[in-house]
Amino acid sequence: MLPARLPQLALLAVALCLVGCAGHATDADYRLPPRLDAEPLGGVKRSLTYGGDWVGGAPTDGSVEATINLARRRGVEMVVDLRRASEASGLVESIAREAGLEFVAVDPTGDECAAGEASTSVEDHGVLLADGALGQLRRMLNAPARPRVLILDDDGTLAAVMYGVYLAQDVGLEEGAVIDALRTTGLSSEELHAILKAAAGGDSPSPGAN
Repeated sequence: MLPARLPQLALLAVALCLVGCAGHATDADYRLPPRLDAEPLGGVKRSLTYGGDWVGGAPTDGSVEATINLARRRGVEMVVDLRRASEASGLVESIAREAGLEFVAVDPTGDECAAGEASTSVEDHGVLLADGALGQLRRMLNAPARPRVLILDDDGTLAAVMYGVYLAQDVGLEEGAVIDALRTTGLSSEELHAILKAAAGGDSPSPGAN
């Protein structure tokens, strides 16, 4: 009788193996950490994404609405505008609010540069990290249950650098990975390292559980 049942037992063993393997793959998928990637988002310039957040340069007038709506479909719930109030257009704000997204304007200017004096002036590359603005952004990003954000500046440099400080100091992302991703801004590895090092020396919010 046993030999006649061997094919049935073999099929049962294969089925159990397949179920176990499938369950293992599903568990592994859930354990994958977020990745910092340079992915396109509509008209956003030099866009980067991490864990559902997006950063980059504000899209041109002709693509603002399509970009904001695309960001909303990808899970963004808040738009943060880092452009100076005198230079920022109200178009992004109005379209974001019409799409049902929160909107926050953060003035990036200030008396102090968080990067300090590096061997190559960071300001020469259009990056001015004011302590107050950087602290305000990091507090927002570290808030419990905070929404996924789209952070915009003029060309995608300032937003990426400020978000990079948050990733390195508050999320605990490895500095080399942050620097590799931020090289799309045109800043060198040495400049980016100087910014992250200087920002680490200042007052910072307590790391969040992101």
